[in-house]
Amino acid sequence: MIGIGPGRGSGTLDSDGASSREVYIWYTYVGKDLDVGRRLGVSLEGIAPAVAEQVDVMSYPDVQAATGDSSGPGRRHYWKGSLMWDLSAEFGDAFVERGLLPGAGCGIELFSLGGAIARVGEDETAYSSRGATFDLLAAATWTDPAHDTHNVALTRENWSALTPFSRGSVYVNDLGADSQERVRDVYGSSKFARLAALKERWDPENVFRLNANIAPRSGSTAATGR
Repeated sequence: MIGIGPGRGSGTLDSDGASSREVYIWYTYVGKDLDVGRRLGVSLEGIAPAVAEQVDVMSYPDVQAATGDSSGPGRRHYWKGSLMWDLSAEFGDAFVERGLLPGAGCGIELFSLGGAIARVGEDETAYSSRGATFDLLAAATWTDPAHDTHNVALTRENWSALTPFSRGSVYVNDLGADSQERVRDVYGSSKFARLAALKERWDPENVFRLNANIAPRSGSTAATGR
């Protein structure tokens, strides 16, 4: 994953201004030969001066908790995502331009996909867009409710500037607070219709709806009588 935003490495996560902007790279090697992973780290050295660096052998739970306090209790979050199949020079320019805009807590990240995800057929599971190679995420994290309006607006602007380079698809976990607007974009029309039919069969009253909800085919949006 590569990102541009407030400093996870230098401790300027809640600072504003251009001085708080950093380019950061997170990578994970999963395999039996740890030397392969170590060589990957060596290949990244020297790209640019490092503000901070940490390379460790970690358990999966530790990797999931690696963002530390930036994802901890008490923080506020907002994000919008899009899946991408290729990266153009024009996208790269826009990614850097938007990422360098001052904004405490606001940043842009690009996660690498492919691998095992792409080795499963598109029609074998509900998970869609397996051919996507990157997950673009405009995101913000902050603590003061007074910054809600500004951070949400800037994150939406960042996403709006970059998503034209995508194909409109999105990973379901990236829907966030705007989930209902884009649920169909997650699965595509054909899979969405199949999932709505299953919902009609197994949960016709839409009891299980506190998520990126697919309503029953009949169109119910709320549970009744329970």
